[in-house]
Amino acid sequence: MLRSTRLLTFVGNLAAFAICAAFAFTRNIHALFYHFDGSYMLVDVRNQLKYGQPVFEFANNFLQSIGNIQFLQNAKLLVFFWPIEWFGDSQPGEVGVYLIIAAIVFVSAYGLARLLAQSDAVALAAGWILGFVTIAFVPRLFFYEILNVVPYYVVIVAAPIVTFWLVGLAGRSPRTFPADAGIALGLIALAFYVLAAAPILLPMVALGTVPYVVLALVLAERRSELWRKTAVLGAALFVMTVLRWPWYVLGLFLDTAPNLFPEDFSASYNQLVSASIFFQKDQFGWAGPLVVIFSAVGAVLSLRTGDFKLRAAAWILLALITTFIGSAVAVTKIPHWIFPPPVYFEVAAWPLYGVFCGVTLVRAAGFIVERMTHAKLKIGYPVRPRVFLLGVAIGFAAILVLRKHPTAIGYPFPPQLSPVVRILKTNIALDPDASFKGRVLTVMPIKIDGGDAWLQQFFASADWARISGNDEMTLGLWYYRIPTLFEYNQFTSPAFHAVVKRALQRPPIAHQRNITVLTYPNAPVLKLLGVRYVLMPQPDVSLGELRAWENRDGEQWDLVELAEPNLATYSPTSIETRRDLASTLDFIVKSGVDLSKQAVASEEIGGPLVPVQSSTLSMAEEDLHVVAESDGRSVVIVPLEFSHCIELHEMHPGDGNGPSLVRIDGLLTGLVFDRHVDAVLSFRIGPLHNPLCRWRDYQELQSMLR
Repeated sequence: MLRSTRLLTFVGNLAAFAICAAFAFTRNIHALFYHFDGSYMLVDVRNQLKYGQPVFEFANNFLQSIGNIQFLQNAKLLVFFWPIEWFGDSQPGEVGVYLIIAAIVFVSAYGLARLLAQSDAVALAAGWILGFVTIAFVPRLFFYEILNVVPYYVVIVAAPIVTFWLVGLAGRSPRTFPADAGIALGLIALAFYVLAAAPILLPMVALGTVPYVVLALVLAERRSELWRKTAVLGAALFVMTVLRWPWYVLGLFLDTAPNLFPEDFSASYNQLVSASIFFQKDQFGWAGPLVVIFSAVGAVLSLRTGDFKLRAAAWILLALITTFIGSAVAVTKIPHWIFPPPVYFEVAAWPLYGVFCGVTLVRAAGFIVERMTHAKLKIGYPVRPRVFLLGVAIGFAAILVLRKHPTAIGYPFPPQLSPVVRILKTNIALDPDASFKGRVLTVMPIKIDGGDAWLQQFFASADWARISGNDEMTLGLWYYRIPTLFEYNQFTSPAFHAVVKRALQRPPIAHQRNITVLTYPNAPVLKLLGVRYVLMPQPDVSLGELRAWENRDGEQWDLVELAEPNLATYSPTSIETRRDLASTLDFIVKSGVDLSKQAVASEEIGGPLVPVQSSTLSMAEEDLHVVAESDGRSVVIVPLEFSHCIELHEMHPGDGNGPSLVRIDGLLTGLVFDRHVDAVLSFRIGPLHNPLCRWRDYQELQSMLR
């Protein structure tokens, strides 16, 4: 009976919380998928769900740069994104996404409290408190608004709690092997899910899980249980190693521009607000510091109880608070900080904050009731704690929602079809079976002494988005499937960054780690990379043919079409072999070199070579389909970034040597074939498919930089 009552209490509170959240989200709709980063998430999720993202793998993202790895979130596995597929990127779809996220936050805090054997009052208070402060009950959040900007961060909230639950079960069943083997499989399945659904979160999930694993081990009641828990963890880690997941992860994070060129990037997280929500008073108000303080108070009070589980969790929380506050020194003092900021890892501690805030609240309420009893104050009607808590929570939620006006729109969405974008959509948009007809580069001028390069470009493009309805640079183009040379991705490759810095920036300038700053239209290099259109203020007349123009605050911006860009039509017959990146870049920027006929390869191709007679490049959903004919042995330069993750599938394999891939001009994919080729190039990487390919890319780039 007690169990069913507890279940009904939980379901009733979760339902009440969801109703309050639905009302708040509908009223604060512009706080969902907030501003530029939130709109970026929405566009990316929309494209993944609509255009064939693999289920357990990551594919090539041909809408950004020259086909680097897809942004590492897989909307097909992140179930809270599914309402976008059901309702589209409309208000019901956005509200649906955040209702699921709200439920995950509530259940994570509630579940942790119950796993620590806390009362219903503490558990429900934890769920309500964490829900209030982390999602859009108010237009601008109380502290770091990460879930409103990148909603997949809810995985960092939930995954450590699931791990704590699984490790806690290990060693407790009298049927030793079957139960523990099942738990080990559960841990492996959870790791697989994170690696397949959101590996971008892995550093935060992994480190955020460590305190919960330590807590689960500390709570072992017997030495035999501790050994069995350790054995389960060891077995799970052994299987993950056999599956080569460490190399999969290392490849993803090491084969990035910030890792191999750290001096080229400015410090993005060198302020106290990046260390902990404790320091976010000036930016968001007192809620962040108060959450940390009240949770610390609850932890200190818990140290004096006879509840061993709560005492152990209290020590863990106090150690975490000390670590996050102490991390402020590292964030402000270490130059070239390229790692995620500590405040990201703190997300994993949010459920602990919620639990001990709940402890503080319940203790305070108990103290007040006790004082009232001692004062012999009588209440006319008996009040049950659960009912009282639910009423207070709903009333508080109503006050939160109604006390402020809704958020004004932060970034224009959905983007409008401006005249320039209409031209680009007509001529180069990439439908799942469209021919590749080139990409566009928006050259956004910057001032050397004007502060951060990306912020200059962002504010200029955002201003234009508010005027024209489309930024004509980033997500305003991707929304209409228009490919850009610009890339917004923490996993920008070292080779692409090196080419941009050498050929497409004047002067080279440090900038944030997930941005490409493109300021100079080097026509030969742009055409090599498949750029067909350049949008910029008053370009050199020799750059190309004027197709459209627009007036931006008294300055003329021109859309120029370049002549004969590389659409998998460049077929060099003179190819040198160079294995270092610097020498290769010297070649492609050298004046007088015809990049359509001359090239540099990373390995010997042999010869003689003849130019192709015909060549076409088209989309095959998220893959690329190349068909080419020649009179002999030829090379076609595909305007796709070379990677060992690219798989070559012949549509009509014949006798003899088939086609092969080679790195061309330090960056691009060379397709070597004899007389005829009809092949699909598929970029695939996942924890169970081609897991070492990005690691091989990293090793190759390292050798090219020596």
